Amino acid sequence: YVRGRERSRKPEDIIREIKELVSDGVVEVMLLGQNVNSYKGNDTIKNFADLLTEVCKIEGIERVNFISPHPKDFTDDVIDVIAKEEVICRHIHLPVQNGSTNVLKAMNRRYTKEQYLALVEKIKEICQEKDILMIVDEVQTGFGRCGTLFAHELFDVKPDIMTMAKAIGGGVPMGGILATEEVASAF
Repeated sequence: YVRGRERSRKPEDIIREIKELVSDGVVEVMLLGQNVNSYKGNDTIKNFADLLTEVCKIEGIERVNFISPHPKDFTDDVIDVIAKEEVICRHIHLPVQNGSTNVLKAMNRRYTKEQYLALVEKIKEICQEKDILMIVDEVQTGFGRCGTLFAHELFDVKPDIMTMAKAIGGGVPMGGILATEEVASAF
């Protein structure tokens, strides 16, 4: 734990702070955390899905957003709340990290490429029903890998990016970084 153990704020403190913000005219809140959806609450608000539900109930809130979820903690109950609650912003941010199960394991991520892709498929179902945009980004580059191997791992998860990069004849856009022609030419 490079950053130390995760700690969750008390749910009653979060709810009170949001109510104070709303009384000052705020209409949109963003729940933010390193792994926001690994939230642990108390006996009444046990997890992130419960917290999202309670925040959405606050009178005067028009939009609720959250950022930095972790794929391993993106549970069905969170997906259900997103689908049900109209005030939750109509996009889902889902970091991809890497397209190789072996690299994910070396990075101490607690999910596989296959689990990630299954989660994407599950979320896509509600995205299509509820007109929600899914954003997949935060690709970790250079984790003990050469460019060609990394490109192959990325290609397994996001072929549309690799195809687009090859079609335009340039590098591959990766989280604000433009990879070299060597990476794009690996295909």
